[in-house]
Amino acid sequence: MSRAARFSRQAISTGSPSRPDAGRCRSTGPGRAGASCRCGCGARTAPPSSATLALVAVQTLAEELVFRGFLMQQLAARLPRWPLVWFGLPPLLFAAAHYAPGMGLMSPLAMGYALAFGIVAADLTRRSGNLGTAWGLHLANNAFAILVFSSQSELSGLALWHAPYPVEQLYEAPWLALLDLAPLALAWAVLARPTRR
Repeated sequence: MSRAARFSRQAISTGSPSRPDAGRCRSTGPGRAGASCRCGCGARTAPPSSATLALVAVQTLAEELVFRGFLMQQLAARLPRWPLVWFGLPPLLFAAAHYAPGMGLMSPLAMGYALAFGIVAADLTRRSGNLGTAWGLHLANNAFAILVFSSQSELSGLALWHAPYPVEQLYEAPWLALLDLAPLALAWAVLARPTRR
């Protein structure tokens, strides 16, 4: 197994493999009895719990209720002849809500992904006539990004695996961020098909 592959499969990331603390977990809080980190350091780690998943579900449901449930449907009811407004404005506001000044130059990339996600979720809501499909996609997206595979950031302590590079490295090669859109496009293609009327 290559060095990069071993690094990306670590349960808790510690940063670049060239760092002297690589291979040791930063988060060694209490975990289940017998649960240990997969990087081989022997540290006890807490697996993502059902409570964490429940919080992610509440967070995604709240966003879906506001942006697709309330805002999009209220605009569509009041401006039915203006689909650009009722279909386009909620994704723009969804992207604006994901502005993170602490991310520095990465914030526009995060907002761009949120805009693309907002358009896909708005289309799924329009096609299906309810929030279920968009909420399911949103829950799967956030649960995967927070609990399964994460970049090296402030949310990385909950993820099982981490990208072998810091998220700031995407600014040097922003085209890599387009790779994040591929699973979203695939999910949209799969989910939009059965909801066509």
